[in-house]
Amino acid sequence: MGKGMWAWGAGDGRAPCPHPFTLARLRARIHLMMLSCRFALSQKACEHNRRGSQTKFIKDHTKKIMKNYQAALFDMDGVVADTNQSVRDFWYMLARREKITLSEEDFKHHIYGCPSEYTLTRLFPHMSAETRLAIHEDIMVYERNMYYQAMPGVVDLLRDFKRQGILTALVTSGRRWRVNLAFQHIGISELFNAIVTVEDITRGKPDPECYLLGARLLGKAAEDCLVFEDAVSGIRAGYVAGATCVGIQEDAERAQALRDAGAALVVPDFRSMHLAPSSVSDFSTLVVQADGTKYARFTLKADHVRR
Repeated sequence: MGKGMWAWGAGDGRAPCPHPFTLARLRARIHLMMLSCRFALSQKACEHNRRGSQTKFIKDHTKKIMKNYQAALFDMDGVVADTNQSVRDFWYMLARREKITLSEEDFKHHIYGCPSEYTLTRLFPHMSAETRLAIHEDIMVYERNMYYQAMPGVVDLLRDFKRQGILTALVTSGRRWRVNLAFQHIGISELFNAIVTVEDITRGKPDPECYLLGARLLGKAAEDCLVFEDAVSGIRAGYVAGATCVGIQEDAERAQALRDAGAALVVPDFRSMHLAPSSVSDFSTLVVQADGTKYARFTLKADHVRR
């Protein structure tokens, strides 16, 4: 046997021991094996945590869907009134005039569902106070000349809610005169129990103040309310307030953005849902068809005292 692998004692009868070079290689191999084991364990732990988080998310939303709700809160633009195209046209016109390029992300996060002052601050920070004042006047003139029409299916649902004694509130970043104009055009002045506009709050969406106030005006807790929203800022506001949010959006990319913001489910419009009477007195079931084949059911309790 050669001496490359083993170092022998100098004729003193001692047992052979590994050569130092071979010992270093063994230690390196053992170290690599330990690192490999640790990596595998960490991957399993990450996968477990990921699955656990997904399961928790599903369970949380399932619990919300299965609970009894006591009121419904509606945004106005893009939910009750179909105004999204008019909103896009105005801000595109202003952006071209100011030589600013607006992205879809700008519309998602800083225009749809947001007060105009918030939009000007975030997207047009260079404007002076005098220019902003002029822009607000332009917005008022533009909006006064808009014709408001209802989103598909919303009027029928609101009438069903009214008939069954389910409380509703309109919660909007718009001004009171816009609400009055929209109600006049659509013919829904008697279908809401409460109204919250930008004049009633100090912080607009995505702050939850508006939805907390809407629930309070109905005498309910926000966590006992359903919120119908079409904008990321609105979904965030409702979600942080503690409500269960249903997104109204037909665009696939924007619908996913609503889910990411906290919507329990998203549907194209209100034709995907109907109110069905329950076998239990004073309760109704809102049946929502999502994704074409899946159904969600929300139980709503009537409040005949406030009807």
